[in-house]
Amino acid sequence: MFVINIRDMKQLFLAFYRKLEETDMRIERYLKSQIDWNNRLTAITGARGTGKTTMLLRHYKNHTAKQYS
Repeated sequence: MFVINIRDMKQLFLAFYRKLEETDMRIERYLKSQIDWNNRLTAITGARGTGKTTMLLRHYKNHTAKQYS
């Protein structure tokens, strides 16, 4: 059974928000316009260090910008 206590979840959220704050918004990848963001699940694959996570963080940050201003 997989159990996460509240302290672990808080740490996970803090790490996520820290990573979100550090996300550079200056560069946008070509792949972003090719993704249907309305899908419930999308798999983004590629080599390590090619910006997959950064692209997702940028998308999230762009679409929740009102919460961060």
